[in-house]
Amino acid sequence: MASLKTSQLDSVALQQISQLDPVALQQTSKYIKDGLTVVSNNTDIIPRDTNGNIVVQSGSYMVIEPNSFNFDSKPMLDILDTRFNYFSFPVQITSNPIDVDVNFDFDNISAKYIIPVPTDSQGQPQNLQKIDLSYSGTSWYYGDRPSSGLKELQFTGGIQENVNSYTITEDVLNTLTQQNKTLKFTIQIQWTPSINARTGFRTEIFRRNPKNYNPLPSPFIIYKEAKSSPSGQVNSSTNPLGFNNTDYPILRLTYIVDINNTFKGDVYSIRNESGNPSWILAQNCAWDIDVVDIPNPVDNLYENVYSINQDTVILDNVGAVQVRRTAATGNEIIVE
Repeated sequence: MASLKTSQLDSVALQQISQLDPVALQQTSKYIKDGLTVVSNNTDIIPRDTNGNIVVQSGSYMVIEPNSFNFDSKPMLDILDTRFNYFSFPVQITSNPIDVDVNFDFDNISAKYIIPVPTDSQGQPQNLQKIDLSYSGTSWYYGDRPSSGLKELQFTGGIQENVNSYTITEDVLNTLTQQNKTLKFTIQIQWTPSINARTGFRTEIFRRNPKNYNPLPSPFIIYKEAKSSPSGQVNSSTNPLGFNNTDYPILRLTYIVDINNTFKGDVYSIRNESGNPSWILAQNCAWDIDVVDIPNPVDNLYENVYSINQDTVILDNVGAVQVRRTAATGNEIIVE
């Protein structure tokens, strides 16, 4: 059966050859034997110099052979390997390991803020700086006109887009989101009253956004008091002594930004006021901004405040005590 099939193919091939023009076969045979330039290489037809270059003479003619080889795709595919092959490279072993730093650079995000301290005519630091009062009718703060209420502390440092403040730019927000990180504020403030009278100090972490209204969801006040009793209120009865002009109370707290409630352009500032004319000790005030892992919300004392020092109370937006750490609680943190 196989021999019959082969003979049939040979017969077909012979029939195809017999159908070719014998003159055409004679004309093309020389090209198949000696190449497509067999005529132009003949110096009797086209004169050439000793280097093989064509000699062009006036009145002469040039022979251009319009010939080309035609190949069927199937026999060519049988010969040429058209399959894709992956490049392979020899394995290189080095005896000197490469130290690759995989730590992300957060230098453009972290910052350390201080309150600038002016100097007097003798170059001495003027550490005491006024803060405004919680009540109106006095010109203590500005000197030439009355004022009252919370005012921004003049923290400065790093690259600040807004005075006294830390701004979460688009780059900062994108980096924190991509790295699954957030910001930790470590805040320290120290005061002293100017008079010998019961004095309390109120601090607010304030957030604004000029393009997207985004205040803190539940504003709160961090109140500094002395020897109070945990009764749920802050007044002269629960805090009969307060601080006076011989005291230098200091606040230390940790606040962690809720990255899930953060918008591009959020601006944070620290605001202060006191119950009597008082100063801050600028040299002892600091605001550190650091990149940290997102914390466990179980450790959240109240509204993203994660730690407070002694003689500190956190009040909600109606003045009720939410967290207290005072001498009356044995300096233990009580969440009410």
